[in-house]
Order: sequence, then structure tokens, then C-alpha cells
Amino acid sequence: MLLALMIALQAATPAAPAAAPGPPPRYLQQMRQFGMTEAGIAVLQRLSAPDPDAPAYAARRQALRDRLRTIATANPIDVEGFAGLLKAEAQAEGEARVRVAEKIAETMRALPPEDRQIFARVVLAQSARAAPAPAATQKP
Repeated sequence: MLLALMIALQAATPAAPAAAPGPPPRYLQQMRQFGMTEAGIAVLQRLSAPDPDAPAYAARRQALRDRLRTIATANPIDVEGFAGLLKAEAQAEGEARVRVAEKIAETMRALPPEDRQIFARVVLAQSARAAPAPAATQKP
């Protein structure tokens, strides 16, 4: 997830003209502190190019959110339209997650065996931080 987050952020933010492609130096320093080899760092640098489709996915999700907001403020609310857009949004998010999982798997395969556990732990730690807290249920 961390690598995917970096890729998404790189795709969403305009790059400075002199910016070098690849993960942020702080991320690479952290990976070194966790014990990743320089060969592993080189793999991360090589495979961390921004997803060329990320802007299109982000635009699609934003368009869905905008349409949801429009329906939510209408009176009366188009319940079926709202439900359909929620499903479309969930599908778009699912597609993005699949792309992230594929990129993580590609990176894991390319890493030297001694670096795979370090990378896996970072991915799991990031996904644990990104997981939303369960919603509190209220009884009527």
C-alpha cells in the first residue's frame, strides 16, 4: 500500500521540472533503516514509476462523487440513482485496489529474497494504518 500510495501521490501532484522519478528519498531511507539491501532499494526505484492510468481513475472517482453530491442535495432524492452510483464508486475503488495489489505483487517478485519480508511488513503496516475504524452502531 505504501508503494501504491506513493505512486498515486506522484500521479496526483504535478512534478517539479527537475524532480527525479522514483520514491521519495525519505521512504528509501526508511527502507534502508529497516534493513533493505541496496539491490532492493534499486528495485523500488526502478518500479515506482507513477501509474499512467492513475489520473483517469482519480477523475472517474471524482466524477462519481460529484454526481453523488448532486443527487444527495436534490429534493426528492433519486434513491435508485444514488444506489447505482454508490455501486459504481465501489467498483471503481475495487479496480484501483486490484491495480495496487498487482503493483505490490510485481514489486515483491522483483525484490531480492532477503528484502521481501521487509517489504511485506511495510505493506501490512501501511494497510493497517489506512484501514478505517469500524463505525459505531447505534440502536434506535
